[in-house]
Amino acid sequence: MYGTIGFDGNSVKGNKMLNIDSEEEGILTVSCAGGISAHCAFELPQQYKSVSHMYEISVSGLLGGHSGADIGKERLNAFSILSEPLCYIGKEYLFGSISGGGKMNVIPQSASIIIGSDINNLDELEGIIEVCNAKKLGGDTDPGVTFAVKELSNAEFTGKFFESPVVLAEIREFLGDAPTGVRKWSEDIEGLVESSLNLGVMELKDNILSADFLIRSNSDGGKTVVVDTLRSFAESIKGEISLSDFELSAEYPAWEYRKDSQLRDIMAEVYREVYGKEPVISAIHAGLECAIFSSKLKDADMVSIGPNIHDIHTPEERMEVASVARTWEYVKALLKKLSCLGAKICILTGVSFKEGMTGVMGYDSEKDEYFYYSHPKHSRSYHGTGDIFSSTCLGGIMNGLDWKKAAVLAADYTSECIRLTIEDPKGRDYGVNFEQAIPMLIKRLGK
Repeated sequence: MYGTIGFDGNSVKGNKMLNIDSEEEGILTVSCAGGISAHCAFELPQQYKSVSHMYEISVSGLLGGHSGADIGKERLNAFSILSEPLCYIGKEYLFGSISGGGKMNVIPQSASIIIGSDINNLDELEGIIEVCNAKKLGGDTDPGVTFAVKELSNAEFTGKFFESPVVLAEIREFLGDAPTGVRKWSEDIEGLVESSLNLGVMELKDNILSADFLIRSNSDGGKTVVVDTLRSFAESIKGEISLSDFELSAEYPAWEYRKDSQLRDIMAEVYREVYGKEPVISAIHAGLECAIFSSKLKDADMVSIGPNIHDIHTPEERMEVASVARTWEYVKALLKKLSCLGAKICILTGVSFKEGMTGVMGYDSEKDEYFYYSHPKHSRSYHGTGDIFSSTCLGGIMNGLDWKKAAVLAADYTSECIRLTIEDPKGRDYGVNFEQAIPMLIKRLGK
């Protein structure tokens, strides 16, 4: 993501972008969600009371999952369902603490709340838990949901209990009413969640209760609607508990679905010709680099594809060699079809079919000839390298090189510029040390 955040779209003249960054062959990804984090802080009254008996009520066994990819599976949120046993307890209980979840982008699998009373009510609470477990509230989505209660010792909980029983009642209402999960389904792509939010983390520090949400939407307008919904809900909580802070952060844009996409139509047509079947036109309810590209290239028509890659971002990550070969043939056919739009020669940069390598791929429509050249990929990326590649490639052609040799020269020169910048202790963050690499360029041109 960091490379795309620093990307300068002002130097890009093209309006079609093929992103080879997906992990499932046969899927043309055409949209992704934008997101924003929302931190809600509520102030609790600083009047406390000691109790004789302390209890922890917990829920566990939920499936949880990714708040983007799995939110549409209607899995339960541990905080929401924790409100169930609290509906059965009386006013003699006081609130002590709450915790659960771990990250905003994960549907919480477990949560717990600590309550206290001057009466030994363990038997009563165990009866309530038995009733809740008998309801099998997890249904088909979360069949392992389990409620539990245990009495705590002074060593196990050293916190304070809030004097007013209304605090616990208002927290129960918050848990039961807080918006979380799917807010809207897409009208364009069947089965796609368009807008959602996830209550991922809750904790109590002193008298401040915090609740952290991650909001996602495949449209920027939809994201705004969900933010406004959450803000209205948080501001509506007025009583013993009151909103003290509502903070938004870490916003990133959506890559919105284009109803009219020439590139998507061409890629679908070529896919049918190469594979003999229909591709899957899909979108994901999570973030992709294409979203940032789309915010900087306002009129760009983009599609993301890729070969089969399994267990990504884990030590077991692996790529199917046969799938890479098929994807290679598909990209070749696609270049050929794109050349029919007017360009005699099509060149793609940043094409990678092997870990740690990147390069250029091209097609000459007059000779029906394909070309691919790769070199080691550097650890950093910089502004302006697209300008360097295109100007060097054009300069090579003007100096008598054919387009393939010019593309190789441009790729090598751009790579050398990046290498020198990385090795320079005073290297630039914006742009590359292209001047230092000019001798290499002159030598390669034979000047």
